[in-house]
Amino acid sequence: MRAVAVLAVVCGCGFHVPGASDDSMVDAAVDAEADAAPDAFVPVPACMTDPRYTNGPVAGHRYRKTDNFDRDGAFDACGADGAHLAVIDTAAEDAFVHMFGNSDFWIGYDDLKTEGMFRWVKSSLSTYKNFQGSEPNDAGVEDCTYVQNGNGSWNDTNCGDQRPAVCECEADYTPRPTPACRRMAANTHDGRKYIIHEGGGSAKTWLDAKADCEAVGAHLAVFADREEEDPVNGEFGGDNWMGLSDSATEGTFLWLDGTLPAYTHWNLASPHGASTTRNCVRVNLEWEDQDCTLLKEYACECEP
Repeated sequence: MRAVAVLAVVCGCGFHVPGASDDSMVDAAVDAEADAAPDAFVPVPACMTDPRYTNGPVAGHRYRKTDNFDRDGAFDACGADGAHLAVIDTAAEDAFVHMFGNSDFWIGYDDLKTEGMFRWVKSSLSTYKNFQGSEPNDAGVEDCTYVQNGNGSWNDTNCGDQRPAVCECEADYTPRPTPACRRMAANTHDGRKYIIHEGGGSAKTWLDAKADCEAVGAHLAVFADREEEDPVNGEFGGDNWMGLSDSATEGTFLWLDGTLPAYTHWNLASPHGASTTRNCVRVNLEWEDQDCTLLKEYACECEP
């Protein structure tokens, strides 16, 4: 209501009332705005009054420990409260969450997007971290971070491991909506969920496969490293589309979010240079750029 009234004052909506002065029109619009309903109320997250949460060292931040989940499940559990996996900005906050001890627990720090580049689940300008020794060392497939019960230091581990998490509640935080694909049957690799469209006439063009994934809140599979790629590719007996193309700029292959791949796995003939038809990428042991209109199977990656 408020936005409509202001728009009427600024642009007049193209109307003029015969016999009325411009001043009277503005006055009427201002009166209408005064009578309008107030701006929509922004609800406080349920976790701010949830008795399971405990006040932390920073005003307005509250915390709780969850049951056992894999890392994606822990993300969902915190989001259901209106909270997020703990983002640890200071040594004082780190010491506080460690008091939730008795076991290791997840925090919201991972390098799932780009191997070796850890990031928080929520924006943070802090450079604080508490890895010790050779950690994080990506021993095997280790993309998610937990706090160790013993000395409180951090360690990277497989995102599919089961352990509790610490959720952090902030009054001004709004979790992303849970996508529909989280409720669908899926295959899990390294704790990540993939909806496999394989066999039975499931092959689609790259654009149709992309749209099918997006319709359920997922995206075509994106691979940060070989350890993520191999088990997903192993679900298929042949070619399958992935979320990489150079449709925007010929010769510059980008992931669906517009970022350059830090990891690639091209075959010896690919990519095929300046080709106006080979704009989409399939994986079958290795990557190859091909015509986007070809029909191929595909995996939708469902993030929490």
